[in-house]
Amino acid sequence: LTDVNKSYMIPSNNIRRTKDNTFIIDHHKEDDNTVESNYKYIDISRSSASELISLLLLSMKIDIPNNIANYLLAGIYLDTNKLSRNVSEETKFAKDSLIEIGANTDKVLKLFEEDAKSEKRVIDLLNNKKIYDKIVLVVADPKDEYTTKELAKTADYGLSGDMDASFAIGRISNEFVGISARSREKIDVESIMHEMGGGGNPGAAAAQIEGENIEEVTKKLEKVLRLKNTLH
Repeated sequence: LTDVNKSYMIPSNNIRRTKDNTFIIDHHKEDDNTVESNYKYIDISRSSASELISLLLLSMKIDIPNNIANYLLAGIYLDTNKLSRNVSEETKFAKDSLIEIGANTDKVLKLFEEDAKSEKRVIDLLNNKKIYDKIVLVVADPKDEYTTKELAKTADYGLSGDMDASFAIGRISNEFVGISARSREKIDVESIMHEMGGGGNPGAAAAQIEGENIEEVTKKLEKVLRLKNTLH
């Protein structure tokens, strides 16, 4: 569930993803890792999923708020390297239409500048990593606040070399501590995050814990890892 007034998402244990309530929109070919769904709109000729969604919304004459138009345009810019590759007439139409209904190119380009700053925060956060039995554990300073995207990227980067799994823990708001988890085939991080109140899939999962500090969340995660014979 998303709180539109805040920058984090709260997982609901009452919602279970199934093939009947999941709709996939993508521009990548399906493979063994594709989420199972009875409803798919996959077109590999498109530049991006953002282009697909934009064209869908435009064709259905659905009003697109300015902030959503900005994000959709940013997605198109990202996957086309700012319109320098894989650009079709439909891509140009989607871009022009988003600008016409309120997307602000200056704000979109500023998002890329902010992403560079975010990348530096992730690299700095990785300096706090500890390695236990091929398990990477990155714990942020409690004084600092991170986005879920930054924690996810930290976990991605932590899963390098011959590491089996990577976990990034950080405060994502005054009320919530987030965990992002990544793994290879040996460790099922979905089951680990389920124990922490979250979910995902065996290779990528996350959890958001309310009312506990980083130290408490870290100790709880370490306990779960030991119970699953993952951490010794």
